[in-house]
Amino acid sequence: MKTILPLVAIIMTGVGIVANGPVWAFGVTSKGCMLNFCTADATQVTWPRSCATTESLGCIDTEESSGDLIPTGGKKEYKSCKTCPSGFTRKAMTANVSDECGTLTWYTCGMECDGTCDNCYSTTWIRGLYNIESRTVATCNTQTCVCTKKTEHRCSAGYYGTVALVSSSACTQCPSPGTSAAGSTSQSDCYIPAGTTGSDSTGTYKYTSNCYY
Repeated sequence: MKTILPLVAIIMTGVGIVANGPVWAFGVTSKGCMLNFCTADATQVTWPRSCATTESLGCIDTEESSGDLIPTGGKKEYKSCKTCPSGFTRKAMTANVSDECGTLTWYTCGMECDGTCDNCYSTTWIRGLYNIESRTVATCNTQTCVCTKKTEHRCSAGYYGTVALVSSSACTQCPSPGTSAAGSTSQSDCYIPAGTTGSDSTGTYKYTSNCYY
């Protein structure tokens, strides 16, 4: 009578494989494809940041994937943050694995964000040198709590031009008695205001509407 030895039990779970002891936390894609062991020629295609500990979600053959371009014959390795340091939270990211397998969720770490930014304020236009006005425009990303600031310049009222650098040649005064709105960029933006009076050999006159150059 032959004795049949039991095979090593391999239990499929939603998060990995238990193979007679240790747990390999292989990832499972949105369409049910389970990643496998990685080989030495595997190419990392996800780059989690600021992790306290990192884990590999496994690999998938290049032939099975149409997402990222990697060397032919290799495998894609998907890494993820397992834990984050104090002050950081795990943030879910999505990687495109293939048309057949769908997407894979992996994690990176980002600083905890309450939806606000510190010292993130815009300023009003302030007139400075060479008839140039400047202001700061601040934008808060409520997802990352990162404030982005940029400085904008424009010509003051009565002048026109495009201000790339603050210089004496950036803005040109409108022809007299013309003026312009702040931020005008060409002479055609200059005008003689309605109500302006003058005189010539025929007598006096008055502009009843703005007269543009």
